[in-house]
Amino acid sequence: MIRIRRKTFSGNEVQELRSLPEDGSAWVDVVKPSDAELDKLAEMVAVDRDVLRAALDDEELPRLEVEEDYVMVILDVPQVERDMEDFIVYQTYPLGIIHTPRAFVTVRLYESHVLDRFVSGGYRGFSTHKRSRFTVQIVREVAAAYVNALRSIDTASTRLEMSLRKSMQNAELIQMLSLGKSLVYFSTSLKANQGVLRRMARNALFTEYEEDAELLEDAVLETEQAMEMAEIYTNILNSTMDALASVISNNLNVVMKVLTSAAIVMAVPTVIASWYGMNVIDIPLAETPGAFWIVVAISILLGTAIGWWLRKRNLM
Repeated sequence: MIRIRRKTFSGNEVQELRSLPEDGSAWVDVVKPSDAELDKLAEMVAVDRDVLRAALDDEELPRLEVEEDYVMVILDVPQVERDMEDFIVYQTYPLGIIHTPRAFVTVRLYESHVLDRFVSGGYRGFSTHKRSRFTVQIVREVAAAYVNALRSIDTASTRLEMSLRKSMQNAELIQMLSLGKSLVYFSTSLKANQGVLRRMARNALFTEYEEDAELLEDAVLETEQAMEMAEIYTNILNSTMDALASVISNNLNVVMKVLTSAAIVMAVPTVIASWYGMNVIDIPLAETPGAFWIVVAISILLGTAIGWWLRKRNLM
């Protein structure tokens, strides 16, 4: 899907355009384009097709490229999804930002909340004509998106921990594992993004104006904050999972202890009944009136005594 937009500092709304203006002030937003759309876009903005395809690869690493006919910034952005079992999981996907003489281009595989404020016009202080500043503003939004996603992960893990304290369910444990995997993705992507931001901070293209430099510095600081949060939450989640594993193991030991003690207590009447079930002569009490009830009483007394002894030693 190819959408052409434009916004100026003085305008309050983002304009939707049908064609690319000649003054290079447009923003071309591309989401999961087909091969035909990719060819059309390459011709429209006069950039090689392979450059545009870079941000459409899930495994593409964040980087900064400054060439004669284009400038490209690729960053990993967070994306919330649901897996096959309907559990929430966070992934990261590349977002390509490309400056060309004809347009400002963003290329991505999926719709992303990172650009929602720009599309809706909620981010007032941006202009599609000021490409370097627009790029830095998007970078700032990417860093903020990571921080918000990490806070959501922390809230979800806390809620799951409270649920697991009440009852150990496989669903909660699997969700905790999914959140741990999400934190690993975030840590890797944030580290890669940080390298790109540092390169941008050394490039005069993005630091020519003081406001741009300050925004970029804020993005760097927020990315570092997100990295620290990801590390802290990973450690907390790992500690929680270790503690839960210990609790599960302890609960299993308690259940096995109770079942073993119960089996020992039940073995007493079983042994006595086995003795009196033998087809032999001279069994004690064989000729005694009420012998059955005497045997039952002895079995109960012995079972009670063994149960009391196990209970006293905290084995039951």
